[in-house]
Amino acid sequence: MTGAVRLIRQAVIQGGLALSWGVAALGLMKGARGLGAVLTLHRVQPRPASRFAPNAHLEVTPARLEASLLQLKRDGARFVSLDTLREHLLGDGDPSESPLIAITLDDGYRDNLDHAAPIFARHNIPFTVFVVEGFVQRRHGLWWETLAELLQQADRINDPLVNDAKLELKTIASRQAAFDRWAWTIRNTDEKAAIARLDAAAMAAGLDPLALTERLILDEPGLRQLLDVPGAALGAHTVSHRALKALDAAEAEQEIFASKAFVAGIAGHAPTSFAFPYGDDEAWSPRDCALVRRAGMIGVTTRPAVVTANADEAALPRISLNGHYQAPWQVSALISGIPFTLRRR
Repeated sequence: MTGAVRLIRQAVIQGGLALSWGVAALGLMKGARGLGAVLTLHRVQPRPASRFAPNAHLEVTPARLEASLLQLKRDGARFVSLDTLREHLLGDGDPSESPLIAITLDDGYRDNLDHAAPIFARHNIPFTVFVVEGFVQRRHGLWWETLAELLQQADRINDPLVNDAKLELKTIASRQAAFDRWAWTIRNTDEKAAIARLDAAAMAAGLDPLALTERLILDEPGLRQLLDVPGAALGAHTVSHRALKALDAAEAEQEIFASKAFVAGIAGHAPTSFAFPYGDDEAWSPRDCALVRRAGMIGVTTRPAVVTANADEAALPRISLNGHYQAPWQVSALISGIPFTLRRR
């Protein structure tokens, strides 16, 4: 996706959100919001100084997060845990009541403890952090973070996807184009092999992916400290953060059940929820949902939608509170469910 196309797409989405906000403000289409929504975040940190921020969609600032939560309270939202939301799904939820909102954060970043948890505690809001075993044990890198750091630190590097080729990275646009190309390769070819090539290129450039993981991700003591925060819970998020759909059945089962056991060892009890890595339609399949059910967990995706009474609890949608659409009025528009209803028409 080129920079121009990305800007046009964001403008279209913002226009749709503005329309939805206006419709909701008039009290129309109340049924579109369903029972409520599961919100997903990744990083909560003060905005970095770098102009090149290919992962900005995964970030919110503490101030923006708190503003979003305050707006949801003004909208009458009831903040609940994922377990409580599950109970409403199994019961007779009434869409006419105040919307239920469950908060989730993926990957277990250190800033979840440093910046997000104090905000949730201050507002008495439960939240679930989804944990990747390989990140916590420093066996796997976060390729999107490795890639961003690699592209930012030099103007000219070896291209890990093309032998004996060099990449000129003298502009923000050239860095973004390289990021998009590598991200596409990782998601659409052999993910494990592509990440290994990226990690090798990073090491050759003096960047250690596992040291980056150490800097960014909570370790086991940090996760236990997080659990001391009232309302905090941990969920499973696989061992290696690979798209399950591309794995064979045995590998997918191992990723889910081993992750459940790992989280249980930290929390002292089995997790009741699981987040599919990436979470889009290319990342999980009905087979993987069946495995999550067999593991006794609910599953959450990144398919954007509100939660309805007939939702599949092994593949619940989530709405992203991300760096592009986090103004309070946009958050109100999102949880109204109207943007997703309009998109289907």
